[in-house]
Amino acid sequence: MGVTVGKIEVDLPRYVIAKRRGDRLAFYFQVPKRLQPEGWPSGAMRLKDSQGVAIEEPAEAIRRGRELNEMLNRARAQVAAGPIQGTLPWLISEYQHSDKYRNRAEQTRYQYDLIARMMIAWSKEKNHPQVGQMTVPSALKFLDQFEDRPTYRIRAAAFGSVLWNFGRRLGVVSVNVWKDLDLEAPDPDVHIWSDEEIAAVVAKADEMARASVGTAVMLASESGQRQADVLDMRRGREWDGVTLRRVQNKTKAYVTVPATKLLLDRLASLSKDNLLLVASETTRRQWRQQTFSRTFREIADAAGFPQIEFRSLRATCVCRLASAGCSIPEIASITGHTLVSVHHILKHYWRPDSDQARNAISKVEAFRLYPVTWTWREVGLGGICGDVVGRVENRAFS
Repeated sequence: MGVTVGKIEVDLPRYVIAKRRGDRLAFYFQVPKRLQPEGWPSGAMRLKDSQGVAIEEPAEAIRRGRELNEMLNRARAQVAAGPIQGTLPWLISEYQHSDKYRNRAEQTRYQYDLIARMMIAWSKEKNHPQVGQMTVPSALKFLDQFEDRPTYRIRAAAFGSVLWNFGRRLGVVSVNVWKDLDLEAPDPDVHIWSDEEIAAVVAKADEMARASVGTAVMLASESGQRQADVLDMRRGREWDGVTLRRVQNKTKAYVTVPATKLLLDRLASLSKDNLLLVASETTRRQWRQQTFSRTFREIADAAGFPQIEFRSLRATCVCRLASAGCSIPEIASITGHTLVSVHHILKHYWRPDSDQARNAISKVEAFRLYPVTWTWREVGLGGICGDVVGRVENRAFS
């Protein structure tokens, strides 16, 4: 195809189309659908320069058109030229090679990769349109496949939002179509473990020759750490024989957790041959998270607790610390939660019991015997801390 510039006819490369917009030219690259190789974007692509500015000069359009034809030839010859710029596979690839992706926690990257594969398959069904063409209805259509998995739907939308924010920095999208979708969040599915359930699962793990799983349960329930952190703990680095110290994978929060007697006894029984506190009995190496999760599920089911999840041990630890009388800041210092997160967990899952009621009344009786003058100040969210401003009067309350 050619275009007339002044009185000169200029030949354009294959599939390059010129359209007049007033006194200007707009150039497009459009391959007929029947001739498009797999992965090639559908529709006409506006020719733009390296800065993302629309090309109006014929010479520049010729240069860019030749580049795209070379890419097309490589794609047809099945030579790996990488995803086409501006498509969803390209955006995902760019993100997965960025520091923003590499700095994510391992489990987060794993979840992102699962969703990314689904997005690429969906994009392929649509002939890989440009991400800039995607709309809010398009995003909701993709999320329809997770209608029976509301939690996963929320995760997929969150990953889409991360991708589109990254795409805005690259200049390929201007609006984040994954934000403010008004998705209904499912009720949190958290079961607070009882001490009896913890003991039963640990015993069943030992019985099934998977003592490392029992140790992981103890570590999580006594320290409130996430599964990924528990599986990565080592002697000398996190564990000095008395205290656990850990920079958490997900949030980079640093926690120092003196071990309880229950945890001390469990860790003292471990073989000293392996630096890992939780090592797979099969490989003697660190558990892969997915393999560990499957093994834990088998053990919990065998123990008669199909409803419990390993991840709930973190909230279980928070509730136990609260029942023991710990303040919100004290709980956060152990588990690494923010004050807001601790407050949220206690608001939803903490339940008062008779032991706590008796403990409260004993404090009232002690106060009546030995009254103390207090000035109260608010700490964090819902936490109360007292500053003594008077002196203890050693006389009976009358």
